[in-house]
Formats: sequence, structure tokens, C-alpha cells
Amino acid sequence: MPNPPFLTQIQLAKAQAEVEGFANGPNPALNLPNINTQDSIGNPQTPTSSPVPYYPSAETPNLQLSTEDMSSQLANNFVTLDLAVSSGTSTTPAPTFVSGASYTALSTDTMLLVSTTPSTVHLNSALPIGTTLIIKNISPSGVVTVTPTSGTIDGQPSFTITSGFGTFPSINVRYAGSGLWFVY
Repeated sequence: MPNPPFLTQIQLAKAQAEVEGFANGPNPALNLPNINTQDSIGNPQTPTSSPVPYYPSAETPNLQLSTEDMSSQLANNFVTLDLAVSSGTSTTPAPTFVSGASYTALSTDTMLLVSTTPSTVHLNSALPIGTTLIIKNISPSGVVTVTPTSGTIDGQPSFTITSGFGTFPSINVRYAGSGLWFVY
């Protein structure tokens, strides 16, 4: 039985793009597993010294982050991040660092990083309904107590966040109105 013909480097790059989910874009440079596989079956491929990135540029449009020598998926992720950061639409808000023994959450807070324990975080019941607050204990040891200024958290007067390998090193709480907070 004769051996089937080997694929060319262009055919291999096209197959790799299809496997990575990018069949309609420019072909990425062959990755090392594909080069090694082809070499092991007797179809040696010479890696290109300057592979063409999947994203049709060597850099992202705004921050000029390099997309050379990376997979097409990673290059496209870089472009997505570049566009989000540059347009100011990043979905990750800046955290508020809490270093005191007591802190009352503001309506502008979305994430609290508590570094001093023991500490108490008071949830402001004047927040709009549906407000979510992420609270993380970043202290190497200790306890943070989360309590609403009025109302309850999951029906309890407070919620305890431990640090290190504790049960709850962080929580997400959502305000449902009428002083009711829920952990999720």
C-alpha cells in the first residue's frame, strides 16, 4: 500500500487554523507540536523565523502589544483586551483597599480588598437594588466580619470571611432591597 502524500506547510497551517477555530483568517505559524508530529512521520517542516501572526498585524491597534510568536487564540485575546482597556470599557473595576478596623462601603465600591484583620465591613443599605459587592480578605491570617448597616445577609446579622485556607476567603454579596443582602 503506498503512503499518502504529505501535506505542505501551507496545508498544515490551514488545518491548524481550522482546529483552533479560525478557518477564515490568515494562517498562523505552525506550532511546535504540529512541527514535531510532521517530523516524526517523515514530513519535516522548517519553522519560519518570523511567523505571521493570526491577527493581521504584528501589534495590537492601541497599546502596540506584540502578537508575534503566539497562537491565534492568544493574539485575538490580546486584541480584545487592548480594545477594552483603551476604550475604557474594561469590565474589571478598580478595587478599594481597606486597611482599617472598620469600613462602610460606598455606593461607588464594587470590590473591597481587606488587608487588616480583625476588621468589619459595613454594607450600606442606601445602595441601589441589584448592587453587587465583591469582598476579599487578603490578609495572611485573621477574620473579616461583614455586616449590613441595617437588615441581614442571608437572614443572618453578619457574615464571616476568613483568610488563607479558610472556608470563605471572599464573598460576593448582592443587595435585594429592604436591607436584604444575599451571598452568592
